[in-house]
Amino acid sequence: MEQETGVDTVEQTRRTLAAAAKLQEASGERAAAFGPRSQPGIPHTPGRITGGVA
Repeated sequence: MEQETGVDTVEQTRRTLAAAAKLQEASGERAAAFGPRSQPGIPHTPGRITGGVA
């Protein structure tokens, strides 16, 4: 029974990685087609790191 669980886990991991690779590929194709996406309304201050805990 435990070996089946391991096989199921490996199969689920394989499917997850395949889906992630497919999403990443689609994202790259979209970026190539439309150019890099910016986030309007978020100022980009050179030399400063924002976010995290103060």
